[in-house]
Amino acid sequence: MKIVRYHIILTLFLVFFLTPGCENNEKEIPAPTIHLKMPEAGYELEVGDSIVLFPKITYDYRSRYQWYHNGNPMGTTLTFLHRSFQLGSDLYGFVVKTPSGTDSIGIPVNTIILVNLSDIDLPDNVNVGLDLPAESPWFNSKGILFPVNAESELQWTGFAISNRTSQATNATDIFSAYLPADSKTKTKNNFFIYQQSPSSYLDAIRFEDGKNHLVGSASVCNSTITYLVIKYGTEDIKRFGGESNNDPDWFLLTFEGYDNAGNYTGKVDFYLADYRFDNNRRNYIISNWTTVDLTPLGEVNRIALNLTSSVRSSGGAMLTPPFVCIDNIKVLN
Repeated sequence: MKIVRYHIILTLFLVFFLTPGCENNEKEIPAPTIHLKMPEAGYELEVGDSIVLFPKITYDYRSRYQWYHNGNPMGTTLTFLHRSFQLGSDLYGFVVKTPSGTDSIGIPVNTIILVNLSDIDLPDNVNVGLDLPAESPWFNSKGILFPVNAESELQWTGFAISNRTSQATNATDIFSAYLPADSKTKTKNNFFIYQQSPSSYLDAIRFEDGKNHLVGSASVCNSTITYLVIKYGTEDIKRFGGESNNDPDWFLLTFEGYDNAGNYTGKVDFYLADYRFDNNRRNYIISNWTTVDLTPLGEVNRIALNLTSSVRSSGGAMLTPPFVCIDNIKVLN
């Protein structure tokens, strides 16, 4: 019996002290894992902005770091400072190595022009779309021109600036966007209201430098008065869907692109209201800021806006109020 006990004790001793990976009570450390909170499409910065890229690492033990910029090796510190000097895209790569393994991550950084009218001061509940001097009939925001032709507050076309929002059913303000009162993005901020012009090409958004640029996207929303006429109609204008709610009505915004030689580059259609579905529950009217992808236009110097509707007079004139709200225009290069 004593011999048996001796062998058991000896076996336990050898297992405890000679098992690989457990010398000096050390535990095996897992491979590192990189964590970085960033937007799905990467970071977006404007020209002149900067950002510190600071990955978080789990099991960061005896680590070596390596940064890459567009495939080329850069720094070997944990953090990296990016500065945006010009429009375009940068792709950073970050690699961490430890004795237990390796992890890596790609980090896109896009430098853009963002036209959100933050550079134009506007008091609360005041529009300045009709106060431009005659010698400068457009707004200039970050090198992009927005024409406005105004004879009076009721007679104007092109682009006006507003920060008014309302979803009241008795609202008649043509400078108001149909946005919810609790909207966190655009309740108090400036935006453009566009009123259809007889010549959408002449009243097109254009670049001051005369060059072609790739526009990534824009945010659009119905104006309050347009939304209410579509939803409820008036004494002279039927509501969308008609009395049966089955009329296949629609309100369409078309973006049309032109290069700096005046050549047509393409179009993007976006329905601001659509009642053409077999199931009426799918009918909709845009009632908040919605992003429209404009990259299919290609590189352009002008973007014209055209509004069309199925609700027309007997003579063919559009009866739906010809307004749309525009904001957050992103220029990619």
